[in-house]
Amino acid sequence: MIVNEVREQEKRKIKSKKIIQMKKLQFTNYTIDFDSTVMTRYGEQEGAKRGRASHYPLMAFITDCNMMANMWLRSGVSSSSGNFHGFVEETLERLKEKKVGLVRLDSGFYAKQILSLLEEKKMNYLVSVPLYAPIQRKLAEQTNWLKLSEGVEVALSEYQAIDWGSLWKIVMIRQTIAERPKATGKQLRLFKNTDLYQRYRFSSLVTNINLPHAELWRMYRHRAEAENKIKELKYDFGFDSFNLRSF
Repeated sequence: MIVNEVREQEKRKIKSKKIIQMKKLQFTNYTIDFDSTVMTRYGEQEGAKRGRASHYPLMAFITDCNMMANMWLRSGVSSSSGNFHGFVEETLERLKEKKVGLVRLDSGFYAKQILSLLEEKKMNYLVSVPLYAPIQRKLAEQTNWLKLSEGVEVALSEYQAIDWGSLWKIVMIRQTIAERPKATGKQLRLFKNTDLYQRYRFSSLVTNINLPHAELWRMYRHRAEAENKIKELKYDFGFDSFNLRSF
């Protein structure tokens, strides 16, 4: 009996140690989702501009522990990526010794200076790419599609934007509308064979991560959780209902 009890205690210690190690690994290697949202204003608040009066805050979410790492209130005339460099620096300062293992950004943050910053910080990133005409041509020319699941195909290529000076790895995704009516992405409308291209919704990601392209798309899909967090802040916590006269 005593021997069995000792063995059980040792098993519990080992199990506890593994749990601690897993938690330590999880919470020292964060996934950060950066995002922005429009907050409509009714009054004369400072910075409430952009057509209809509004603010355009910038936010950083820690996916691993479902928390917000940082938030800056910005004028309604700001762009999605406005003052992103300073925001990243302050966010990293707040995280202190914590390591950022992955950064995910939507297409509003697709810019040379942002990708260069992430490269400089040696961060792994997945950034959605707007479907500009050169990207649409790249998608239309792709023939080596890998079927991932029903209605989803992915492909891998490289892309160099004009004046960017370097090649970027790009993950391309197309989803069949008939099989996935709620699929994200856009249709290609620049080409003669529109019947073919209108069957799909296309999207693309730029990344510096050396993983299979199917896995990269799966990793990026979880970024949708940031949109859910913003909705929760707005509808459950009154995030866009506070009023102020000055920043």
